[in-house]
Amino acid sequence: MSASFWHPQLSYLHSRYLVSYLAYPLHVQLSELAIIALFPPVEALRIHWAHRGNLTETPAYLTFSLLLSGAVVAICFYLGWFQAYVLLAEIVACGVEGGWVVLESLVKLGTMATLTAAVAGSGQGRRAA
Repeated sequence: MSASFWHPQLSYLHSRYLVSYLAYPLHVQLSELAIIALFPPVEALRIHWAHRGNLTETPAYLTFSLLLSGAVVAICFYLGWFQAYVLLAEIVACGVEGGWVVLESLVKLGTMATLTAAVAGSGQGRRAA
């Protein structure tokens, strides 16, 4: 399984460990739990739309996946730098996942440009009779 699958689960276990052993204000517990709870569905939807966009060769699904990539990078940035207690391992994990998501986004942009050019180029060869 990919790192995108394991990172939300490990973040949840890490937050449960910190809450049980360290003093956490309630509002911080709830806000970080909400962010971590929203992470897996956003990541799964991003991967599903990217997969579907590649299979159907339509830029629309890739665009939706690209928008969700921004949300995933923002979540990784928060978990890596602004979380109440951040471990070095979590900084590394968030950096690696954020880097892969940015790389995937660049590949998506190239794929979208190729698919858009292919659609635009296919209509130019036809002539009205």
